[in-house]
Amino acid sequence: MQEELNIIPFLAETLSTNKKCYKLIDKYYNENKLKYSNLAKENIFYDSRIASEGSIIQEYYFKKSLGILLEKDEKKITRIFKVGYTIAYNYIISVPIFKASTFLRKLMLKNKMEKFSDDELNGNMLVAISLCGALEKEVDESDEIYVKVIKNLILRNESYKCEKFFSIDKLSKEEQKLISKIELKLKSIYLKEYTPSSYAIRVNNESTGTFKIDDLSYLDRNLLCFDYVYDLEAISVISIVGKDIFKSKQIQELILCYCSLQNNIEDENSINYEDLLRFIIPAIDLRYLLVEYKKAKQFFFNNFDEELKESIEEKDIELITLKKENSLLREENKNIKLELELLQKDKLRLENEIKAQITSKEELVQLRNFMFSKQQEYIENIPTDERDLKNIKAIIFGGHPNWILKMKDKLINFEFISAETINFDVNILNSYEYVFINTNYVGHAMYYKIIENLNENNKLRYINNINIDRAIRDIKDAIKI
Repeated sequence: MQEELNIIPFLAETLSTNKKCYKLIDKYYNENKLKYSNLAKENIFYDSRIASEGSIIQEYYFKKSLGILLEKDEKKITRIFKVGYTIAYNYIISVPIFKASTFLRKLMLKNKMEKFSDDELNGNMLVAISLCGALEKEVDESDEIYVKVIKNLILRNESYKCEKFFSIDKLSKEEQKLISKIELKLKSIYLKEYTPSSYAIRVNNESTGTFKIDDLSYLDRNLLCFDYVYDLEAISVISIVGKDIFKSKQIQELILCYCSLQNNIEDENSINYEDLLRFIIPAIDLRYLLVEYKKAKQFFFNNFDEELKESIEEKDIELITLKKENSLLREENKNIKLELELLQKDKLRLENEIKAQITSKEELVQLRNFMFSKQQEYIENIPTDERDLKNIKAIIFGGHPNWILKMKDKLINFEFISAETINFDVNILNSYEYVFINTNYVGHAMYYKIIENLNENNKLRYINNINIDRAIRDIKDAIKI
């Protein structure tokens, strides 16, 4: 069964070579560095050859892009594609079916005006194919160009799985011996050591270290000119390399690179050593530079990871501090709530005490008035006009049933609760301003129930006349009518 092609590393490579994408990649990556870093590091392509074979900047953005692509947020990815590969994006949204050959012709026409690099051409094609999935566009998989693109990606993918092509360890013992003999003979003729810029010439004036150009051989001229290249950039390869001098194996691998393109090498004497020297001197310096460049990249990414780790640790410390502060605030809030509940209870208790005192005071006042009124003797039976009470909201508790019937005829707007109705709804007190108790005919249970449930708006009054007219007069006197 054929393994499914994973284009994510190729997309990450594509984004890493396009500077137009860098700003948006940085923006998304910085929103959650830890998340994207972990996603990338857990992937097999994080330290793969496809990730590291480019420049430091390319590897830097490859790793960032890899994390973002692995999140599989199509909105973010599509926006990056739109910014970096506008031609591909505009083409895909304009067609129902993607044909790679038609798109390639469009790219070629654009190329005449804008001169795309190979990275831009390949990137637009790969991004266009990827966008078809995100934008739900059909792909013509029979298209010749599409087939070639996919085959090329498969071949690249397979090549990354292979070990390096040139390796001494992969040679037979006889071949290894031959390479070793060639190295020894080269060293005996020309090379005394394997340091950078290791080609040595005799100088005319040993005290000043100078030489005459006319005295240089053709070989000298060909090899010494490489040293001037380093002067152009003010770089000393010897200073860069330091003590990390190549061993025989590294030199033998360079000799292998040279010999792989030579014919009829039967033994160590079949080699043109002057020609080999022309290759080996710049090859040594070039390999030193490549090795040091890889070290510089590794140093950069180690420090990048360390800075990210420190940043995360700082955030963790900040988070722990915030959690502690939050916990303290929660505890303080809990205590304040508890204190508030206690204050509310205390407030309610005091309000009830005040209410009880007001009720008790009112009860005493009315009892005093009632007892005072009892001391007055009414000789005459004075008729009263109950119409004066028609706008009064009042309720009367107690009284003989016959008395209640007669009073209802007179005071039709009053409410009457008989002495037997002990289980009355205390909320009825909220509907009346005046509350009368007929002390002549009322039980203790009803009396205390009334007293305990009076509210601050109730006005308590007492009556006890069994004579209807006198009772009405007492009511009018009680409410000052």
